[in-house]
Amino acid sequence: MTFIINGAQVAVYFYCLQHFIMEVLIQSFNGDVSNNLKREIKRKLQSSARIYERAVCCDVALLKENNDKYNDYCIEAKIVVPGNVLFAKERAENFESALDKLITDVKHQLLKHKEKLEEVR
Repeated sequence: MTFIINGAQVAVYFYCLQHFIMEVLIQSFNGDVSNNLKREIKRKLQSSARIYERAVCCDVALLKENNDKYNDYCIEAKIVVPGNVLFAKERAENFESALDKLITDVKHQLLKHKEKLEEVR
């Protein structure tokens, strides 16, 4: 955008910082999942995606596996970033514990991917 001030043309640039919010798709298998848990999954994954803002989307699968000895809750996440797909999978006694472990793993992978790209540049 340009303006004319005192007969001189002055260019004014407006910088717009765009925050991309990673799309999160959640699928549940073998059981119903509360909306609170879905919101928490979305919130935590989207905030962890701030490490590498070019993350495009994340597919999350929630699985409840019934074994003879114990119930096993599993969360899998597939995160699409330009030029790569990151995958994380965690198991725990409940979805909340599995989510906390998964977020730690996702953050580590995103940071490692970002550092790898910065080394190439």
